[in-house]
Amino acid sequence: MVRTSQILESSAHLRDPCELGIAFFEYCFQVPGNRIGYGALTLMQLKIVQEIITLSVFIIFAFVVFGQAPKWNYAVSAALMVGAVYFAFRV
Repeated sequence: MVRTSQILESSAHLRDPCELGIAFFEYCFQVPGNRIGYGALTLMQLKIVQEIITLSVFIIFAFVVFGQAPKWNYAVSAALMVGAVYFAFRV
């Protein structure tokens, strides 16, 4: 019951049923993924993976839906993200 109230409070800004559906779909993958992944990855590695996935999806969405033009600084930012992943997973 507590988890349900947390979901409703955190998604109160989502007015459209489609937005709420997308948030619920994301949440359904997020919680099991974190529980499964925490045994195989460290907490910091999980956070890096989450941010890379989020930013990658956002970049594609910005280019396709909003017609954002690619720029050189976006390529540099992507290279730095690859570097972050390398150093986070370096043993």
